[in-house]
This record gives sequence, C-alpha cells and structure tokens, in this order.
Amino acid sequence: MNNRKYIMLDGKVIDKSITETEFVKADKNYLYDSFGKRYLDLRSGLWNTSLGYSDEIYFSVSKEFSRLMNKKLAYLDIHSFDCKLYDELSTNIISFVRNNMKKCIFTNSGSENTELALKIASAIYGKKLNVLAINNSYHGSFFGGMSVSGIDIDVNGRMGKAYEKVKFIDFPDDIISEESMLTWLEINLEQYDLFFIEPVLASAGVRIVSDNFVNEVLRLCKEKNTLTVFDEVATGFYRTGKPLFADRLKYKPDIICLSKGINNGISPFGSVCVSEGVLVRLEGKPIYHYSTQNGNLLSVSSANSVIKYYLKNGSLLEEKVGKIETQVKKVMKLYPNIVYRCVGAMLAIEVEKQDIMRLNTILKDLGILTYFYNQPTNGLTILPQFNINLDVLEKALRIILNKIS
Repeated sequence: MNNRKYIMLDGKVIDKSITETEFVKADKNYLYDSFGKRYLDLRSGLWNTSLGYSDEIYFSVSKEFSRLMNKKLAYLDIHSFDCKLYDELSTNIISFVRNNMKKCIFTNSGSENTELALKIASAIYGKKLNVLAINNSYHGSFFGGMSVSGIDIDVNGRMGKAYEKVKFIDFPDDIISEESMLTWLEINLEQYDLFFIEPVLASAGVRIVSDNFVNEVLRLCKEKNTLTVFDEVATGFYRTGKPLFADRLKYKPDIICLSKGINNGISPFGSVCVSEGVLVRLEGKPIYHYSTQNGNLLSVSSANSVIKYYLKNGSLLEEKVGKIETQVKKVMKLYPNIVYRCVGAMLAIEVEKQDIMRLNTILKDLGILTYFYNQPTNGLTILPQFNINLDVLEKALRIILNKIS
C-alpha cells in the first residue's frame, strides 16, 4: 500500500492502478503523461471514448456545460421537476436507437442498467425470475450484474447471488454448436422468463456468433414469450459497424441497455430502452428504481451533445468503422499463425505463450495502450477510436503482432 487515500476493489483491496501511469491531457487519439510522452489509445478509454479526443465533441459539450453552469443549474431531481433537456435527450435517444424501442430511462452506468432491467422483468412477472444467461458474458459489477455475468461465476459462488435462478449456457463457437444451442432452446426456453444477451462477448475476447444465430434466438424468445435484454453497452454506437448490433437483425429485443459510448465517457451516464410491449406489461405494476443522479443535468447534457453528433454523422461513422475492420483484417492476414476475432472496431488477439500483463506493460512502454482478457483464453483487446488514422493503426498493429509472434 502507498500513501493514497483512495482504494479500488478489483478482486482485492488495491490502491494503485494497473500501469501506475498518470495522464495529464488528451488529444485526437493520444493520451499524454506528465513527462510529455504520448500514448496511442487503442482501448478507447476502456471502450468509452469511441469518438476519440475530438475538438468538435469536447467544444460542443463544454459549451453546453458552460451554459448550465452560468445558470448555476448543474443538477435537478428528475423525479420532482421537469426539464426540456430531459425531453430532448430522450427523444434523441429513441430516434437513434429505433428497433421498436418506445421509451428510455436514464441511469448512471452499464452496471446500473442490468439492475434496472432485472427489476423491470421482476415487476412484469411478479415472481422470482428464472433467468437464462451466457457463460463468459459480462453485465456489470453490482449484485444483479454479477448474478447474470457468466464471467463472474466464481465471484457469485463466494458472495451469493441476488438472483439465484440463473442458468448459464455456453456461447457457441461454430455453426454446429449454434445449431445445437438452438435445438436446446427450442426444447427448454419456455422454462425461462428472461434471457440476458450480450451479442458480442467483449470482456471474453470479442467472441462472435453469426447474425443468423442471434436472429433465431430472438425469434424463439418471441415465440416462447421469454423477455430479451440486449446488453449493447460495449457493442452500441457504431462499435460493430451499425448504430447498434440490433440493427443487423430482423427480430428485435424487448429491452436494450446502453452506456459507454453514449456520451464518449465524459460523465457517468447510461440508458435502458424499452419496447411498447414492455410498457404495456408494466402498466399498473409496482416498480421502484431511483438514484438522485439519474437526471444530473451535466450528464444529460453531455449525452445529448454526443447523441446529436451520432445522428448527424451516422453514415460517416459507419463508413469509417468499416474501413477500420478492413484494415485490421488486412494486417492480420500477414500473421496467419495468430488467432484473432474482429467485428467492426472490436478486435481480440489471442496470446497463449506470454504473460499478458507483462505484454500489456511492454506495449505501454512503447506508447501503445491496449486492454486484456483472461477468460476463457488469454489475449489483448483492441478497440480503436473511430477517428484514428488508418496508417497509424496499421503501424501500431504490426508492432503489437511482432511482439506476439
């Protein structure tokens, strides 16, 4: 332990960061430490700053912050008072999300989204839920989130789960296992009230299934009257090439959870979007969920500025993410012995023969910031910001791959 007065709870009590590096400013795709050294951010600030450290984004948000601060109106209690900004943001979120979503609820994080989604399902069914979830998925670090996160099964065993009736199923890794899973769901799905779905397992190393498989899962859930929650905290806001992963699909989920890229990581914020069918089923049902910060005007304002940017520049972002995916796959072809998975601007590179934490540190010392995963295999996760120069991305990938091969 050092002399810091704050601690973090990341598996154990700690008071130092993974890299012990202090950053003092950011610009475009780089973070700068106190010595002036710059680092290429290939982790998008732990997947939050998808749009990069762009002048346009930060000037827009700063202008709105200044407007509120000049009025000394940074906070309102959304449960007690009205505000046009609430109406504007919610309208913009629903306009962006589409996919049969009718209303949204403001939250502070992806973890809170999971708690709220579980409460919504509990209110609809009025009983203890039978929940279906996926091994190696991640839905947050609150009790409800840990209950349905397959990546946290060991933690659940030690701490106890808020939702005890959770069945975890394996994420299919090929067409044969997809077909087997669909057969199992056809037989067993009626037993479950709710299916928590992370369409790409980001924290497990960008695990990907076919769009057809996800479509069939949603179709079966509709047929069997099982509510579906789509966790798009990592995959949303063009990360997989479309505005949402749900845009790739014919069938639509009942609930969509959003955070991270929703306001480019500027302040804590998230949103849970619900379909008309969910709203009808909630009518007259008791449900309680409240945080005094859910309507924080600075958080709402930053999300509104960023959502408006997405609505204005969607086609350009879709095109750029497509180019990022093409560039990544072009470089990876030069290293045929390295296993990787890529969709949109999400990349995982398997690293079996090296200490993943040491490799992460080596790359940091070279001025490249990546993240890592260690379940079910070990590797690096790379989520470049959308405004990255493609030549810079290629050069960085070659450095990374040469360190691995």
